[in-house]
Amino acid sequence: MTSKPDLGLIVAILSGFAVVAAIIAGLTTVGSPSTARDRRLDDAHYQAIGAVATAAQCYFETTHRLPTSIDEARTALVAMNYDNRDCERGALRTDLEELVSYEVAAPDRINLCAEFRRSSPPESRRSFQVYADRFPELAASRTEIGRRCYLIRLRRV
Repeated sequence: MTSKPDLGLIVAILSGFAVVAAIIAGLTTVGSPSTARDRRLDDAHYQAIGAVATAAQCYFETTHRLPTSIDEARTALVAMNYDNRDCERGALRTDLEELVSYEVAAPDRINLCAEFRRSSPPESRRSFQVYADRFPELAASRTEIGRRCYLIRLRRV
């Protein structure tokens, strides 16, 4: 007499291998949860720097002077009527402002700093490319982890 193989056990083992393979493939493609978190935080910091630089640029174009603080630039964005579409859409969110330190570095330059967890620049996404196109200083790659400052020159248009 021959015994029939237990198909339930075979299916369970194959299913287990498939699940493990899917997890390994996912971690290889996306990275670990901590890597994904670091990427999101760095992207938020980069976006905050771009938004603050845009607000300062709008203020500079209108007043021909630099805002003394991020709050002054945000208040002006709300109060002034800009001809520039980037300025109209450039409202600053308070949660983004807190991620960036701001200081006036020269009559036409601001220094924006943030903490980064990864050495690579943000992944090329359309929203980030806008900032790099507008402010070439933001296109520079980061080679270090930690505090990174961008000295941004504002231009009169």
